[in-house]
Amino acid sequence: LKLQFLYFIGALEPKTMSLTNWPDHINHDEKVRRLFDDFDSRKCRSIDLESFVAQFRKLNVGFSSATVNDLFEKADANSDKVITLGEFQRFGELYPTMIDCLYYRAKDFWTENAQRDAIEAAKRLLDELRQREAAARTAHAQAQSDTDAAEHKLQTQLQVVADAQAREQAAKSALDNAHEDTERARADLRERMADLNRAKDRERQRQLELAEAQRAVEVASRRLQTQEQEVAKAEERLREIERLLQEQHREVDVQRTNAERMRGDLSQAQAKEQDAMMGENEARREVHLAADRAADAETEVAARQERERAAAAALRDAANDVARQLAQKDVDQRELASAQEKESLRKTEEINAGQAVDSQERTVSQLEQENIDFGSRRRSVDDDEKPLLEQEVRLREQRDSLETKEMKLRTDFQSFTGRTARSGSPGRVQVTGAGTSPAISAVPISAVPISSIPIASASAAVVPPLSSRGYEHHSAISALRDQHSLHHYDRM
Repeated sequence: LKLQFLYFIGALEPKTMSLTNWPDHINHDEKVRRLFDDFDSRKCRSIDLESFVAQFRKLNVGFSSATVNDLFEKADANSDKVITLGEFQRFGELYPTMIDCLYYRAKDFWTENAQRDAIEAAKRLLDELRQREAAARTAHAQAQSDTDAAEHKLQTQLQVVADAQAREQAAKSALDNAHEDTERARADLRERMADLNRAKDRERQRQLELAEAQRAVEVASRRLQTQEQEVAKAEERLREIERLLQEQHREVDVQRTNAERMRGDLSQAQAKEQDAMMGENEARREVHLAADRAADAETEVAARQERERAAAAALRDAANDVARQLAQKDVDQRELASAQEKESLRKTEEINAGQAVDSQERTVSQLEQENIDFGSRRRSVDDDEKPLLEQEVRLREQRDSLETKEMKLRTDFQSFTGRTARSGSPGRVQVTGAGTSPAISAVPISAVPISSIPIASASAAVVPPLSSRGYEHHSAISALRDQHSLHHYDRM
């Protein structure tokens, strides 16, 4: 069954004759035919001496070369140096025990060859399994290395993600600070704009006051000019009317007093105008300062807004970087899971390969032990068979010798009766055939003188027929083979 299993899985390619050609229970003629096919090594439907001797040597019969040559000559009935199937069948009739022994030895030979082939195939399979185990061990180590590398890569990626998240948080904080700075700058700008508006209001007030002072100056100037014209007219009238000088002195003094008052008013108006101009200049300076501060505030707001936009862009870049690193982390985690799965698979393959190697080693050891046991039992059976085979050869030689003597006795007896019998006597011998077993008609024993029978014929009367002796040996061979089969064939 083990050999059949190895054939089935393809581990053993049948290089020898199939064991199905050697069944245990077949008839004698079938054994002869199968042995003939095995002896016919040239496949020419005949057996030459070389093949005959080689088969006896292969089957470890243990006969001498002379004995084997004699057996070949006995089998080669027509002496044409080859044994045909018919001649081999006749040889099987002459040596039934030997045929039985040769059949089972051939069966054992091919069985042992099949066992050796099975052992070699099992060893080749064991080498292949060991190579697979080594490959699985290498693959497991590589998978462990890949897993360690994936874990290291994942840890590195986790650190990169943490750094990116820290940068994102820092960028977010910077954006918040920039936003707060921008809000403060905008508040300062609004305050500066309010100051600018107030300064512009004060400037407009100063301009109104200046315009009012200028109008007052213009009115005073016009009044002064009018009064000066009046003075000129009065002086003219004074010159013209000197006589009216006395009357006009009072009016002149009054007019001069008014003119002085007007000059004082003009001086006051000019002073107010000067103050108004100074206030306007101050207001203009304040407006310019407020405008400069407002421009500075606008510039600061623009700068803060630019920094805020830069911080927002940095935050977006940091967020994108975090997203990329998280995506890479997910890829690394999947790669780690895949590497761990591969490592587990390679470990399982390594374990399975190791178990297969152990199982195959046990199988090889068992096959080798069975082969050793089979060889030992085969040698034991061969040793037990050898005396039986030698005895069968000796019996066949004795039978041939007895047949030769019997033939001579019959010939002598026929000659004797031919000389002594009368014509029509009841004692004439009737020979019905030639060769090994001539038939003799019933002859009254009283008609044959005892003294005329050769002494050698007496031995034929006490020797049992060869067929009964041969099949007794055949039964002994079968018993040995059956005992041998109990130990091996049933287990195969």
